[in-house]
Amino acid sequence: MARSSYTNRNNDYRGRKIFLITAFILLAGLAVWRLFSSRSSVEPHQSPTNTAVAQANAEAPPAPVITNISEKPQKLPAKTNNAKPEQVRRKPAIEPAPAAAKSGKAEKLLSEGRAAMERQDYITARKKISQAMAVGLPKQKVKLAESLINRISDFWLFSRRLFPNDSHCRRYRVASGDLLVNIGKKFDVPYQILMRINDIKKPSSLRAGQNIKVVQGPFHAVVDRSRFMMYVYLGDVLVRVYPVSTGKPGRETPVGRWLVEAGKKQINPAWTDPDTGRQFYPDDKENPLGERWIGLKGLDGNAKGRTGFGIHGTIEPEKIGTAASRGCVRLLNKDVEELYDMLTEGKSRVQVGYE
Repeated sequence: MARSSYTNRNNDYRGRKIFLITAFILLAGLAVWRLFSSRSSVEPHQSPTNTAVAQANAEAPPAPVITNISEKPQKLPAKTNNAKPEQVRRKPAIEPAPAAAKSGKAEKLLSEGRAAMERQDYITARKKISQAMAVGLPKQKVKLAESLINRISDFWLFSRRLFPNDSHCRRYRVASGDLLVNIGKKFDVPYQILMRINDIKKPSSLRAGQNIKVVQGPFHAVVDRSRFMMYVYLGDVLVRVYPVSTGKPGRETPVGRWLVEAGKKQINPAWTDPDTGRQFYPDDKENPLGERWIGLKGLDGNAKGRTGFGIHGTIEPEKIGTAASRGCVRLLNKDVEELYDMLTEGKSRVQVGYE
């Protein structure tokens, strides 16, 4: 009986020992499993520096999205400490009209005209520079072109010289009974321009058999109100450029096409001020018309049917280049005297407008 009790106790002891060993093994396995599980949640070789870079990348704004496949990615501008971030500007898919191309063509024509002028080929020079101005020069080159036109015309037009390939001028042999005024009518120019070109002091000095230079007219003019300039043409060739004064606010020079009215050109004109009734007589130094009057008749536009307007000289040269007249076009006296000799009554037209 005692032996049986001892055996039961010994078996109970062994059972407890096995249980404890098994529990220990289970606990040890659980601990090892938890240890490896916690290590696997951290990225291997993750340094503090790499972590900061990763955070910075996570916070950076996304790169700009290019929605048009025809556009190229553009680099963002470099930032300074005080600079504000700028938006990325992209070129439009369709470029505007190439104004630079027109400007380049005009400047090329101007350069060719200057080269022709240097070799005294004034016919080519006038053509090239006239074309350059018609195409459209940059503003900084316009004044140069205008001055060159005036200089070139002194050679090919306002002189006795004739040049090859000049379709506007030729030699004319005076026949018996010819009068200078009739020769002018034959070529649609005032006889005064023939006197000026050929340095004829008096019309009565013309002699049969004499060779003179004549011009095939008529001349026409364009007034640019925006720039206060007048451009005189012979055909498509620009001949002269003059500064002018036009109508002041409220009395603007009417825009439109005008005709130099027959019988309305006067040298040393008299004039009655329609506002005050004051009369100005020839040779009056206070006569606002100066030394010449070229009467105009409105043909179309705002000028249609208008009368009483004209081109004349001035006693206020300091106001040329401004809007200062009562509606007429004013020129410096020396300029209007030359213009008077070019414009033909009933033939020459004057276009008033904007550039």
